[in-house]
Amino acid sequence: MTVNEVSQFIITAASFIGALGVICTTFGLVVKWLLKPIYKSLKTEDVRSCRMFLVDFLCDVEKGITKDEVQWKLAHEIYDHYTNDLKENSYVHDKWDRVVNNSD
Repeated sequence: MTVNEVSQFIITAASFIGALGVICTTFGLVVKWLLKPIYKSLKTEDVRSCRMFLVDFLCDVEKGITKDEVQWKLAHEIYDHYTNDLKENSYVHDKWDRVVNNSD
């Protein structure tokens, strides 16, 4: 192989790798765009199920229904997920503060 052939090979390989990078980036963006409605739907369902669990849990506590240590830990985990991960702060937050502070 001559120096010219080696340099031509390097240029061709670099071009191929660059094109492959562009194709992968474009493919990733298309997949992300296609999955966006699914992610939104999953987040909506996650918020709904967390809210429903927390409201039911807090209503039970207000009614005097005893909750064991594991149930309290689960409630705290779900509340942390609801407020920190999902960034939700609604009437559930107010009710949580009121009920949890009164039950201590």
